[in-house]
Order: sequence, then structure tokens, then C-alpha cells
Amino acid sequence: MKTARGVEDAVVSGFKPFLKEVGPRGVSGDDVEHLLRIPIRRISLYDINRAKEEMQQIQARIKEINAHLKNIVAYSVSFLKEIIEKVKANEEAGRGARKTRVGAFDKIDIKEVVKRDVELRYDKKTGYLGSSVSTGAVAAEVSPFDRILVIRKNGMYTVTDLPDKLFVGAGAWWIGVADKELLAGTVFTIIYRDKAAGFPFIKRFVIEGWIMNKDYFPVPDGAQILHFDTRSKFTFSVKYVPKPRLKVLSETFKAQDYNVRGLKAGGVRLAAKEAAGVDVK
Repeated sequence: MKTARGVEDAVVSGFKPFLKEVGPRGVSGDDVEHLLRIPIRRISLYDINRAKEEMQQIQARIKEINAHLKNIVAYSVSFLKEIIEKVKANEEAGRGARKTRVGAFDKIDIKEVVKRDVELRYDKKTGYLGSSVSTGAVAAEVSPFDRILVIRKNGMYTVTDLPDKLFVGAGAWWIGVADKELLAGTVFTIIYRDKAAGFPFIKRFVIEGWIMNKDYFPVPDGAQILHFDTRSKFTFSVKYVPKPRLKVLSETFKAQDYNVRGLKAGGVRLAAKEAAGVDVK
């Protein structure tokens, strides 16, 4: 059926042999409308003649394209000539010269375009970090596309996407944008005491790469961090736990005297004495 009225009449006619089973009320208009809500309506209204015509047009177009492909060079030249003629005709008609121009696109980093106007706050008491944190201090001005580097109190560091609210623990050592170019020039220095004997160690390293949301441990498990620093040069003193026959209770060191090492490399032991604390100048 090609019309809606024809479909409705066909439904009513189709029920005539079954009117005894339907009952005395017969088939109402609502019944017909309800039945026609199923997909059969689409099939009933399908125009076979129109489909055949469209198929013939598609087949003719395929033949035309195949002919162009067999003579692709001649077709390309002809196509370009038509474009040139259209441009000339447009200029002669007084519509002005073409406004497009040939040029090169420079690669643009979206991070360089977007302003860093989002306040990343860190509450060192509650240990929460994020753009939705309302308490604490502003740790950095960031953009929604920045990745954030967090060095926690135990020395473990992680790189994450900008969080709304993330628990990183109280007393984090360092929070900032994880920019590889900036971090390449930042030397992190950790002075710690080992878990076994309490000897003081120093480790200096650069963070050059990472896997997102992976935890990295620059110091041994159980080590106690005595001082964390990002300066390239500074002087510090290590105080030792007083013990019998121990005459020297403090020694001074320069951080720059120790080489920058890889993440997996161990720290350098400063002394074979139990450290009590560190004073930094």
C-alpha cells in the first residue's frame, strides 16, 4: 500500500474473515492505530518503484565513476580546469578575488593555548588535593589539561590527571604540574634514614618519565625522610643519636657534592651512624 488510508483499509479488510472471533464490537479505529504501531507499517508504505529508480541511478553513477578511474589523469585535469574556470567566472562577475591562500599549519599544543586559571588546592591537614577542594592553600595554577605530580610524605610519587578531589595524605612534600621540560631541570633531593640501622642517606634524582597513576618509590620501603629539597645547591647538617664513645654528634655536607642518579639507583650513605635529624641552611 502506498498511502496511509490504503494501509488502514487493508487492515480492516484483513479482519473480515475473523469478525466472529473478534466479537460484536468489531475492529475500531483505535485497534487499527494500535496494530499499525508495529514496524509492518514501514514495509506496507515501501515504494518499490522509487527503490528501483534509486537503484538504477546508483548503478549509472557506479559506471560513470569506473570510467573516470580508468582515465584518472584525464579526468583529474578536466576537473581542475573546471575549478579554474569557475574561479575566473566568479572574479569576472565582480565578486572579488579568491580569499583562500596556500600556507602551512603549525602544530599547536593545546596545553600552550589554554590558560592556567584553575586553582589546584591542597589541604595538608586533611590530605585532600583537587580543583574542587575549598580548604587549604593553592598549590599551583593549572589548566584542565595539565597532569599533576604529587610527591607524598613517604617519598612515593604519582602523576595523575587534574583531580576534582583526591586523597594524597597529609604533609605531601611537593605538588606541581607534571611538565617534562620543566621537570628535566629540577633536581629532587631526599635525605633519609634507613629502616634497619638508621644510617643517613642522600638521593638526588630527576623525574624524566612516568606511567599515569603508577606509584614510584625513590627511597627504600620503611625509610624515614628527614628532608626534601628541590634546590640544586644547599648545605645541610646531620645530627647523630648520642652513643657511648661517639665524639662527633654532627656533620655538615653539601648536596651538590653528590651525583644525580637514576630512580632505581640506591641512595648514597652519608655516615655509619644513627641519624637523629637534619638541619638545612
